[in-house]
Amino acid sequence: MSDGDDTLARARACLTGQGADLDVRAGMALLEQAAAADHAPALVLLSDVYEQGLAPIEANRRLAFAYLDRAVELGHEEAMLRMASWYRQGWGVAVSLEKAFALNQAAAERGNPTAHFNLGVAYEQGQGVSADPVQAQAHYLNAAQAGIAQAQHNLGACFFHGRGVATDQAQALSWYAVAAAQGLALSQFALGAMYLDGDGVDADPVAALSWFLMSAAQDHAPSILVVKRLVNTLPDEDVAQAGRLAEQFPAQWAAATAAMRQARH
Repeated sequence: MSDGDDTLARARACLTGQGADLDVRAGMALLEQAAAADHAPALVLLSDVYEQGLAPIEANRRLAFAYLDRAVELGHEEAMLRMASWYRQGWGVAVSLEKAFALNQAAAERGNPTAHFNLGVAYEQGQGVSADPVQAQAHYLNAAQAGIAQAQHNLGACFFHGRGVATDQAQALSWYAVAAAQGLALSQFALGAMYLDGDGVDADPVAALSWFLMSAAQDHAPSILVVKRLVNTLPDEDVAQAGRLAEQFPAQWAAATAAMRQARH
């Protein structure tokens, strides 16, 4: 562990009271010490404290920005992502989608998957850069391969709608399934719709209902509406089978079962 890392660890202990007596001022002094040596994670944590405030330290946007900006200069990827978010949302700075894009691009060049996802959104929606569905698809792919569920869903949508890539329902189904297995309600709903309508797969209302149940269990409003319709129109044995299929997601199954019972009333 480097001296900076050790100082940061002691600072965290003081700030949280975990492993040391709670002493915010002492923790801040240690952070300042590490930050003075250009320890990027300490700079980011200092920025966090001044962004939110931590009694008795009052929030100070100017200091929050200054510390985070220095971490960006040092090439800290998380700092780049946070600064990009500030510029996108106008938090303490004037909104600049162009600066947000440039920061995400810098982080993506270092291989950061979240930055690739953000670039995918920027290219898809034309935020800070001219819309380019091909570039959007490429960045979504990078982020999807790193396991980001929303990127997997967006990539599935690219294939489903033929945005930036040739329409490929099989690829859409595959990427939706990967994201759905991570519990993403949007992808569970998308899979349900594909199975219900027979898009790229044989129509299967039982499989469709199982996916809609999973999504409905997360309070996804469109799924709840579809579940209400299906459980009141499909044969009881099909509804039961859909429930059994959904059991492969045990963490959500209890909620899904409750959603199914509620839909019957």
